[in-house]
Amino acid sequence: MTVSLLQHTHQNNKTRKATLSFASLLRLFSLFMVIALSGCQTLYSDSELYQNQKLREQSLSDVNDWLIRGKIAFIAPDEKQSANLYWRRIGENQQLRLTTFLGVNVLSLESKDGMHTITVDGNTYQDQDLDYLIQSVSGIALPVAALSQWLKGLPYSESDQFQYSDSTQLPSQLSAEVNGKQYQLEYQSYTLVNNLRLTNKLSIDYKDMRIKLAISEWELL
Repeated sequence: MTVSLLQHTHQNNKTRKATLSFASLLRLFSLFMVIALSGCQTLYSDSELYQNQKLREQSLSDVNDWLIRGKIAFIAPDEKQSANLYWRRIGENQQLRLTTFLGVNVLSLESKDGMHTITVDGNTYQDQDLDYLIQSVSGIALPVAALSQWLKGLPYSESDQFQYSDSTQLPSQLSAEVNGKQYQLEYQSYTLVNNLRLTNKLSIDYKDMRIKLAISEWELL
């Protein structure tokens, strides 16, 4: 009987040691993961953040030729309209088309040599002031020239005020004024295009109108 108790006690000690050893391994593994994950988080100083943002702006300022495809939605309190979007820009010349989901043309814009032409409902309109032309034809104050910069996460004017994400250091919000009108932009997600981060989901708020862009394809030409 004594031998049996001693054997049982010895087995319990072995089990306890094995349990303690396994628990110790778990604690060590948890500690290792905490250290490893904390090492993946990069802390930036204010000067480093400023430099990174400036480097990004410099890289994107050279991107003047591009093509996007996606969807655009115009949301008002009592109405919502959406369309497929095709927008090709080469320098200051551009082509923009809005079509229904069945491919029917809703609006087309062509800018060439400083003259802008809009075709809608079979009628053609021209003017040298693009923002004025768009608002006159559609009733929507959509600053296309400014938007071509905002899409890249770049300021259109010196008064544009960006907010940046703490985690990605990419633009997250923008407050801007164009032609006396206030715009609030939210950059909701980004995609990688030729080693550059460009937005693929963007919303623009102006008065009681919200414009939402969902870009399915970015192409740098």
